[in-house]
Amino acid sequence: MIEFDALKQIAPKIKKIREIKGFSQDYVASKLNITQNSFSKIERGETKITLEKLSEICKILEIDLNMLLNFDEKMVFNHCNQTGNFGENNTFVFNTLEKIQELYERIIASKDKEIYELKIKLKQS
Repeated sequence: MIEFDALKQIAPKIKKIREIKGFSQDYVASKLNITQNSFSKIERGETKITLEKLSEICKILEIDLNMLLNFDEKMVFNHCNQTGNFGENNTFVFNTLEKIQELYERIIASKDKEIYELKIKLKQS
């Protein structure tokens, strides 16, 4: 069994990676043959799990145990290829959440401006 303190550190990483991958708790729980409620307790660090179960979770999340242990939950993956692997050659490539949010806001502002200008052109036609 994984010690409770270690699980408290791993649990939020499991949750964050699951969310990044776009997997629901129901999906992961069904792959583990447990209930969604049981998996939710794992993600909250309320249930002790075996190393075998942790390995199963990693397999479902399509990462290896080392990647899980080294994952920094304050960072977000920037590159994710279509197979679901993170980065090139399964290495992590990070950008801070703030930088990504800033980029999205700039793109949205640019698109809003473009839409506004196109509406004006349509009215002038």
